[in-house]
Amino acid sequence: MFPFLLSPITNLVPWSGCLAILNSFMACNRILAVSCGPKFLDFPAEIRNQVYGYLCRSATPIRLYFYQDPDSHISTPVIPFASNVTIPVAFFMTCRQLNAEASSVFYSENIFLLNRRTRFASLMKPCFISALVKFLDAVGSRAAFIRSVVFETFHLYNSVFLRTHREKANQFLSSTTNILEVTVLLRQAWKQGLNLKVNLLDVADVEEERAVYWVQNPDLVRTTTVVAIINSLLHEQLSLNQYHDSVRAIAIRLDGSGGFIGLADNIHITSPLPSHPPTIVEFKARDCGKVLEF
Repeated sequence: MFPFLLSPITNLVPWSGCLAILNSFMACNRILAVSCGPKFLDFPAEIRNQVYGYLCRSATPIRLYFYQDPDSHISTPVIPFASNVTIPVAFFMTCRQLNAEASSVFYSENIFLLNRRTRFASLMKPCFISALVKFLDAVGSRAAFIRSVVFETFHLYNSVFLRTHREKANQFLSSTTNILEVTVLLRQAWKQGLNLKVNLLDVADVEEERAVYWVQNPDLVRTTTVVAIINSLLHEQLSLNQYHDSVRAIAIRLDGSGGFIGLADNIHITSPLPSHPPTIVEFKARDCGKVLEF
């Protein structure tokens, strides 16, 4: 399946050669005439990749709205599937090979903007990490192709991000506050071999006075640092993946100073992590979250 969850792609630059090839193939496909001209997969890989680039690459971030159901009273995000995408989904569903080739271009060459939409922001629990995890889970194995996911700064500050967030199934940090737990996100990254970066996008589509307020907000530094720590963990700066069976919880301090790692009782690992179970190990962040150390 080719999981398009997203709003329509815009600002694509037409390429007449690719379009001619595609239109020819689509016309043949519609009338189900196998002998009507060349099959698309008969074209050289270089030409196919140019077609995929024309169809799948967006000049602007692809916006995906996520929201929380105000009637559910839970923090699980609900991500709607867009039904009006302009990408020719039927074409990509033609066969497995074509689907796989197009997916690799679509997910690796685009930036995905997760945009929170709710009228009850002040009443809802934070869903920054849970929305990101749900998005990656919905994409499935193709998530390994994703390189960039962004959040708008205004929506991130707006009663979403800088709150305590603990995963309900994990009791290691049950009494710790002012943290953002990222255990599930990192486990998913280890399992799927993810190689993505999470970034912040400048404020957009916000009244000028409000935009100035958020840009000057002191939380900007903290939020930017926390996002940098997430990226440092995703890119294995602490080499936690080799101990993933023994790592039970990972959380970031919301002040951007570092975080915690919860270790299992039966851990047997070498330096730099201590081997005195059970324990919670602290790590520190330097250079605005770009450097992590025990």
